[in-house]
Parts: sequence; structure tokens; C-alpha cells
Amino acid sequence: MNKIALEYLKELQQQLIILADEQQNKLGEINNENFKDDVSENIFGRIDDVLYEIETIITDIEEGYYINEKSEFDDDQDDDF
Repeated sequence: MNKIALEYLKELQQQLIILADEQQNKLGEINNENFKDDVSENIFGRIDDVLYEIETIITDIEEGYYINEKSEFDDDQDDDF
């Protein structure tokens, strides 16, 4: 699971970076500074937040956080509740 998930997120990350770069270049052609500021702050800021979250999840995957298998200890804990 980890390899597939990691590849998925890295591809998504690259696609978002490319999309944001292309759109920021197009945004530069618009003459209204208030519009450009709003788009940059609200939309591209959120894309940056998403890219940060993707990077965080990639790190979690690499550290083994999303392992599907439960240990025997985990099963014992579930029975206590």
C-alpha cells in the first residue's frame, strides 16, 4: 500500500505544482492588481496549503504511519473496550 500511495501523492503533488505555475503565469497578464492579490492570496495560498499537506502525508507514509496490518497488541486493546 505504501508504495502505491506514495506514487499517487507524488504524482498529485507534481500535477498541482505544474497547474499552479501555469496559472500564475496567466494571472500575470491581468491588469487588475486587486484581483491578482485576491487570487494569489486565496487560491494559490490554498494550493500551497494543500501541497504542504501532501508533503506531510508523504513523510507519514515514508515513516510507516499508514500500515494496514494490526499487531496482536492492537487486537488485545480492542477487546478491552
